[in-house]
Amino acid sequence: MTTNHQPSPHPCLPKYVTPPNAFVVQDRDYLSARRPGDAYLFGRRFIGLLEEPVR
Repeated sequence: MTTNHQPSPHPCLPKYVTPPNAFVVQDRDYLSARRPGDAYLFGRRFIGLLEEPVR
């Protein structure tokens, strides 16, 4: 059986739309979120921090 499935670049994050009122605070390497609806945006920003080159 052959499939043409392309793996997600971030398999831990579902295909999900960020809620319009999601709120995350980011100050350089500090990242903070308070509410459950902010978790997806927090995850995306956290992955972005991990993928940045070391300064």
